Amino acid sequence: MAMHSVLTPFDAAGPHDEPDDASSKVSSTSRDQGMSVFTRLGGEVNWLWFAPAAGRACGLVIGEITTPYRRGLSTRFDRLESIPLATLQRVAVPDAHGASHARLTYDDGSVDGVVSVDLVTTWSHMHRSPFQDPQFGVVLSELRRLLRPGGFLFLSGPNARWHRTLLRRDTSGRAPSGLDLREARDALVGAGFSETQAYLVEPFTVVPASRRAALAYERQRWPRTHAFMRGLWAAVGLHGLLYPEACILAIK
Repeated sequence: MAMHSVLTPFDAAGPHDEPDDASSKVSSTSRDQGMSVFTRLGGEVNWLWFAPAAGRACGLVIGEITTPYRRGLSTRFDRLESIPLATLQRVAVPDAHGASHARLTYDDGSVDGVVSVDLVTTWSHMHRSPFQDPQFGVVLSELRRLLRPGGFLFLSGPNARWHRTLLRRDTSGRAPSGLDLREARDALVGAGFSETQAYLVEPFTVVPASRRAALAYERQRWPRTHAFMRGLWAAVGLHGLLYPEACILAIK
């Protein structure tokens, strides 16, 4: 997911605005910390501008990331470690009684941030959201265990509610899998995370996933292609249909 700049309409979608897809509460400390990081980031990881002011000691990457992405994360974490997606899939495999006992080789509260850009899209081979899979919930709980208090999990992927995605249904009527922010929020809260912050993404812009923030962005979006219709969708709360990518931060 390429993100080259960030729209930050906090005046339009601040803590007093009730977001439609997830909480967008951001403390002044995390904003200040994020701004200092933002000036040094590569385009792919400037979502760190929004991340909470957690520790810096250790970041954990799930799956694959590009070299520029890794370089950007290195501005935030003193040590960056990686594990393959297959390791998480083994954690979620149930035993004969339906329980999973496998654990990642990290102590409780030993990681400051967990990042994955492909966990959601590669998890399920079925055309459904992984957040509907109970075993994926096991994985989310395990990732939460690794995090220190205040640490965060970042997930991104294609927006499952983007209008073009919804139109690409297969013959069974099921839409292609992607990141559904509402389902993600519910699953993350169910896994024990205390707060979620959801964002919608298109090239060059990250928009807090709330009606007011999307409307503020659409009023100044360039180019003005389909400006009236896009503004109308944002005004009536259909902003989730407008953007091809999505991401979510979950805070322990």
